[in-house]
Parts: sequence; structure tokens; C-alpha cells
Amino acid sequence: MEKLYPLKPTQQFYPAHISKDREFGGNGPEVYATVDIFPVGSKIYATYTARFLETGGGGTLFDGADTEELIDVKKEIKSIRLGADASWESMLSDDISFTDKDTSENVVVGRRGGLVNRARIQGDTNSGLFSGNDDPFIQFFFNPIRILTVD
Repeated sequence: MEKLYPLKPTQQFYPAHISKDREFGGNGPEVYATVDIFPVGSKIYATYTARFLETGGGGTLFDGADTEELIDVKKEIKSIRLGADASWESMLSDDISFTDKDTSENVVVGRRGGLVNRARIQGDTNSGLFSGNDDPFIQFFFNPIRILTVD
């Protein structure tokens, strides 16, 4: 039987500071992020990458990747019984491209019918008005996924 299951959002992911200063200084950043979800046994994991690059030529760069468990189907959906022929799509992927043009937190809507419903993104926090650090992050929110089960 095919069922739709909601996935919890990822944690806020703060990629590592890679180069130059830690301040975008009102220059972007350009954000490129990818996310893949995949099954391992009865668990579903997300692996994601995020790259925040200053647009004004200053060279500030934050970049990184992480993996986290989203759901253990057997534990969280008590009514499900996974048999030997239970399956789901082997991997689902999506990506987000966005240029941050202000100092507020942004919500970017995913593609219609895609894996990502929306993403919360924070890039530049103070436009360089105060010396300090930008700590950019991204958080993914998913559309429900289809899982084939044995009931």
C-alpha cells in the first residue's frame, strides 16, 4: 500500500566559515544548497550541503555538509509493518538557489511537486553596519513523501 508520510524539518544548519572575514558587509550572499533523502533500513536520512558566498567580491565564504536522521518509520508510525517487499524511492533530491538582498531571515519556496516545500535562510545579518560575525544558516522543510508499505 502506498502512503504519504510527513517528514520533520531539518535542524538549522550552520556551514563552516571557509575564507576571508566572517561578515558579508551588505553584499549578498549567494546561497546554493542541496538536499537528498534516502532510506537505511527503516530510517530515513537527509544529507544536505550549503554554500554562502559574498556577492560584492569580498570573498567571505561559508560552506559545508551534514547528515541527520529524519524519521525511524518503525518507531514513529506505529501502525506500519514493513515487510521484505516494503520500499520507497531510493533517493529524493532537491536544490535551492537564492541571493540574499537584505538583513532579515528569508523563506524560499521550493519547486512545485519537489522534495523541499520551503527553506528558511539567514545570510547577511547587519549589512556591515556593525563589526561582527554573520552566522548564516539554512533549514529545510519537506513535502510529504510516498512510502510503499506492507499492511
